[in-house]
Amino acid sequence: MANTNAQYNLARLYAKGQGVPQDYATAATWYRLAAAQGQASAQYRLGWLYAKGRGVKQDARQAVAWFRKAADAGIAAAQNQLGWLRLRGKGVKKDYAKAARWLEAAAKQEYTIAYYHLATINRRGLGRAKDHAVAARLYPRPPIGGMFVRNTVWAGIFTGGSASPRT
Repeated sequence: MANTNAQYNLARLYAKGQGVPQDYATAATWYRLAAAQGQASAQYRLGWLYAKGRGVKQDARQAVAWFRKAADAGIAAAQNQLGWLRLRGKGVKKDYAKAARWLEAAAKQEYTIAYYHLATINRRGLGRAKDHAVAARLYPRPPIGGMFVRNTVWAGIFTGGSASPRT
């Protein structure tokens, strides 16, 4: 069995262009080798390449498949991505309950943006009753995007409006 960590690290070098010319196609090749052997971080990164169409043909279904493998292995970023994709119905059927479960898994690992998505679900009542109190508890988690985002969201919650950035 090949050293999956070495394959992953080589892929990262190509993806970032560190010490080698940046080449997403070569990065995808190395990520795929490591991902196929169960390297969870490589599974997440390969999913990201498919989601963005970097070095591979953009393919939301492939992105979801690789994110799912990484999420099942406990990668918080992949759990967050699956939740977000479920919220939007990109590459997978829109399902607010499943979105919330993936986002909650990411939030349990303190993945910051997952709190924002969960707060939005509660504030907008996506697949559940609107609950501004829960949303208010989630939004002040570690800041994302600085105080402007948090203050804009708070203004929307307390005025009953929808002053949050588009999600």
